[in-house]
Amino acid sequence: KKEAEHLVTGSEPVAIPQFALFVMKSSPWKYESLQSLKGIRLGVIESYSYWESLDSYIKKSSPPAITVYKGETPLVEAMADLVVGKIDALPESVLVLVWAAKSSGRKFSDFRIAYREEAEPIYVAFAKNEQGRKHSKLCDAGIRQLKSNGRFDAIFTSYGFTK
Repeated sequence: KKEAEHLVTGSEPVAIPQFALFVMKSSPWKYESLQSLKGIRLGVIESYSYWESLDSYIKKSSPPAITVYKGETPLVEAMADLVVGKIDALPESVLVLVWAAKSSGRKFSDFRIAYREEAEPIYVAFAKNEQGRKHSKLCDAGIRQLKSNGRFDAIFTSYGFTK
């Protein structure tokens, strides 16, 4: 909600995504602090925000410590580079990486979470006007209905996500 202060957000969270630093399953590296990134080649997506301390690190870093991916399929390209060893770690939402791995024919089990950031709920946001407030209320009602009849969990599961 903090990132959408200029918008209307509902009261029903859509998900509680967790950002994580991913490495290959075979990698022994683990994140302990920003200092542990020394010597690690980090792949990041242009204009993404991960978490405050990592965002600050990224702003102060340059190649070869950071590889910035952009264009049509930046996450797919970053995952491919992680697999072949061009980068060592990749920050991403756990849910997004699960879906991206599945969509690109990779196994999520080939990756390992080296660090998991504390999660915050995410909400659907609308323009800050009367129509936005109306849509926000409709969205909340729809999410509550999906959760109460079990359809919400079924949709989540169909994308390969688990709670």
